Amino acid sequence: MRHAISSPILLAALFSMPALAQQAPRDLRPSRDVSVSYTLNGGSQVFMTQSWDAANKRLRMTTQGEPGWMLIDFAGGKSYMVVDRTRRYLTQPERSGAPDPLSLPPDARLTRAGTGRVAGQPCMEWRVESVQLNATLCITADNVLVRMVQRRPDGEARLEAKEISFTRADPARFRVPDGYQEVRP
Repeated sequence: MRHAISSPILLAALFSMPALAQQAPRDLRPSRDVSVSYTLNGGSQVFMTQSWDAANKRLRMTTQGEPGWMLIDFAGGKSYMVVDRTRRYLTQPERSGAPDPLSLPPDARLTRAGTGRVAGQPCMEWRVESVQLNATLCITADNVLVRMVQRRPDGEARLEAKEISFTRADPARFRVPDGYQEVRP
């Protein structure tokens, strides 16, 4: 299933820079635990839910219609595809030398574009222009991406938060469950 926003660009834009800083830094991690449910292109259905464990630097992503979920352990340098129905998981290759998916591209130019409010949260709007990404991001003071409007040759793609929860991360949700069997390629 193809979605209007590519996964690497989505991950790169997922969590963004402090909204109140004078200069936007390149580190795109939220400052605290959060779970965000997003809609795509103005739809009413939740397209994806992404949760961040700030203390352990782990991201959990569940996409509608997919059989499993993805876990990225930034501190450990690994990622996993997990399928609960079959109680199996696949360890993804280490990302050595690969760009950090929670950082903006090195050539990105950021320009403040105003303020907004999404899912009840105030946010700062940033225009981001680079070879890989041409978008407007709306970021909360906690560094949470609440809206991304990506401009592409084939039109516009819009990812927008429908629900945001700043509850404490349950560490059990941010690891491969005990007893799951690893699938080897």
